[in-house]
Amino acid sequence: VSQNHDGGVAVYAGQVIMSGASSIRENVTAGNGGGIRIESCCAVIMKGTSTIAGNQASLGGGIFVLGDVFSPEDPPTISVTLNDATTITGNRATAGQGGGIYSVGGLVTLNDASSITANIPDNCYPPGTC
Repeated sequence: VSQNHDGGVAVYAGQVIMSGASSIRENVTAGNGGGIRIESCCAVIMKGTSTIAGNQASLGGGIFVLGDVFSPEDPPTISVTLNDATTITGNRATAGQGGGIYSVGGLVTLNDASSITANIPDNCYPPGTC
Protein backbone atom coordinates (compact mmCIF):
# COMPACT_ATOMS: atom_id res chain seq x y z
CA VAL A 1 0.00 0.00 0.00
CA SER A 2 1.46 3.32 -1.08
CA GLN A 3 0.58 6.35 1.01
CA ASN A 4 1.95 8.65 -1.69
CA HIS A 5 0.40 9.30 -5.08
CA ASP A 6 1.63 6.32 -7.04
CA GLY A 7 0.52 2.71 -7.19
CA GLY A 8 2.26 0.37 -9.64
CA VAL A 9 3.93 2.67 -12.19
CA ALA A 10 4.44 6.45 -12.25
CA VAL A 11 5.19 8.15 -15.58
CA TYR A 12 6.39 11.75 -15.68
CA ALA A 13 8.47 11.55 -18.89
CA GLY A 14 8.67 9.25 -21.91
CA GLN A 15 6.28 6.37 -22.43
CA VAL A 16 5.22 3.00 -21.07
CA ILE A 17 4.77 0.16 -23.54
CA MET A 18 3.06 -2.97 -22.28
CA SER A 19 3.28 -5.90 -24.69
CA GLY A 20 2.77 -9.62 -24.82
CA ALA A 21 1.00 -10.88 -21.71
CA SER A 22 2.36 -8.21 -19.36
CA SER A 23 0.26 -7.08 -16.42
CA ILE A 24 0.02 -4.50 -13.67
CA ARG A 25 -2.01 -6.07 -10.87
CA GLU A 26 -3.09 -5.72 -7.25
CA ASN A 27 -1.52 -2.35 -6.43
CA VAL A 28 -3.14 -0.16 -3.77
CA THR A 29 -2.51 3.51 -3.07
CA ALA A 30 -4.21 6.13 -0.94
CA GLY A 31 -3.36 8.59 -3.73
CA ASN A 32 -4.31 8.49 -7.42
CA GLY A 33 -3.37 5.92 -10.05
CA GLY A 34 -3.51 2.40 -8.67
CA GLY A 35 -2.05 0.73 -11.77
CA ILE A 36 -0.45 3.66 -13.63
CA ARG A 37 -0.22 7.37 -12.80
CA ILE A 38 0.74 9.52 -15.78
CA GLU A 39 1.08 13.30 -15.59
CA SER A 40 1.90 16.30 -17.79
CA CYS A 41 3.11 14.50 -20.92
CA CYS A 42 3.83 11.12 -22.26
CA ALA A 43 2.06 8.01 -23.46
CA VAL A 44 0.87 4.58 -22.39
CA ILE A 45 0.61 1.98 -25.16
CA MET A 46 -0.86 -1.43 -24.44
CA LYS A 47 -0.73 -4.30 -26.94
CA GLY A 48 -0.98 -8.07 -27.07
CA THR A 49 -2.97 -9.41 -24.14
CA SER A 50 -1.67 -6.89 -21.58
CA THR A 51 -3.86 -6.35 -18.52
CA ILE A 52 -4.29 -3.75 -15.80
CA ALA A 53 -6.43 -5.45 -13.15
CA GLY A 54 -7.32 -5.48 -9.47
CA ASN A 55 -5.74 -2.13 -8.58
CA GLN A 56 -7.18 0.44 -6.19
CA ALA A 57 -6.71 4.20 -5.76
CA SER A 58 -8.63 7.30 -4.75
CA LEU A 59 -9.10 8.30 -8.43
CA GLY A 60 -8.09 6.20 -11.43
CA GLY A 61 -8.02 2.70 -10.03
CA GLY A 62 -6.49 1.36 -13.25
CA ILE A 63 -4.95 4.48 -14.82
CA PHE A 64 -4.88 8.10 -13.63
CA VAL A 65 -4.21 10.68 -16.37
CA LEU A 66 -3.60 14.35 -15.63
CA GLY A 67 -2.42 16.32 -18.65
CA ASP A 68 -1.33 19.93 -18.87
CA VAL A 69 -4.59 21.50 -19.99
CA PHE A 70 -5.93 24.80 -18.86
CA SER A 71 -9.15 25.06 -20.87
CA PRO A 72 -11.41 22.65 -22.79
CA GLU A 73 -9.96 23.97 -26.07
CA ASP A 74 -6.40 22.86 -25.23
CA PRO A 75 -5.26 19.68 -27.01
CA PRO A 76 -4.53 16.58 -24.89
CA THR A 77 -0.92 16.26 -23.72
CA ILE A 78 -1.14 12.55 -22.86
CA SER A 79 -2.25 9.54 -24.89
CA VAL A 80 -3.42 6.15 -23.67
CA THR A 81 -3.83 3.60 -26.47
CA LEU A 82 -5.20 0.08 -26.06
CA ASN A 83 -4.55 -2.27 -28.98
CA ASP A 84 -5.16 -5.94 -29.76
CA ALA A 85 -6.90 -7.75 -26.86
CA THR A 86 -5.71 -5.62 -23.95
CA THR A 87 -7.94 -5.17 -20.90
CA ILE A 88 -8.46 -2.82 -17.97
CA THR A 89 -10.72 -4.68 -15.58
CA GLY A 90 -11.63 -5.15 -11.94
CA ASN A 91 -10.06 -1.91 -10.67
CA ARG A 92 -11.57 0.34 -7.99
CA ALA A 93 -11.66 4.12 -7.41
CA THR A 94 -12.53 4.74 -3.77
CA ALA A 95 -13.36 8.46 -4.26
CA GLY A 96 -16.07 7.55 -6.74
CA GLN A 97 -14.63 8.38 -10.18
CA GLY A 98 -12.57 6.52 -12.75
CA GLY A 99 -12.48 2.92 -11.63
CA GLY A 100 -10.86 1.94 -14.93
CA ILE A 101 -9.45 5.24 -16.20
CA TYR A 102 -9.64 8.78 -14.81
CA SER A 103 -8.56 11.13 -17.61
CA VAL A 104 -8.28 14.92 -17.61
CA GLY A 105 -6.16 16.27 -20.46
CA GLY A 106 -5.59 12.87 -21.99
CA LEU A 107 -6.76 11.13 -25.15
CA VAL A 108 -7.90 7.52 -24.62
CA THR A 109 -8.17 5.31 -27.71
CA LEU A 110 -9.49 1.73 -27.83
CA ASN A 111 -8.63 -0.32 -30.91
CA ASP A 112 -9.28 -3.89 -32.02
CA ALA A 113 -10.75 -6.10 -29.26
CA SER A 114 -9.41 -4.07 -26.33
CA SER A 115 -11.79 -3.41 -23.44
CA ILE A 116 -12.39 -1.47 -20.25
CA THR A 117 -14.94 -3.41 -18.19
CA ALA A 118 -16.12 -4.35 -14.69
CA ASN A 119 -14.38 -1.48 -12.90
CA ILE A 120 -15.93 0.13 -9.81
CA PRO A 121 -17.71 2.55 -9.66
CA ASP A 122 -17.32 3.22 -13.42
CA ASN A 123 -15.08 2.32 -16.33
CA CYS A 124 -14.14 5.83 -17.43
CA TYR A 125 -14.30 9.33 -16.01
CA PRO A 126 -15.39 11.75 -17.29
CA PRO A 127 -18.12 9.84 -19.12
CA GLY A 128 -17.45 9.50 -22.84
CA THR A 129 -13.66 9.72 -22.57
CA CYS A 130 -13.18 6.06 -23.47
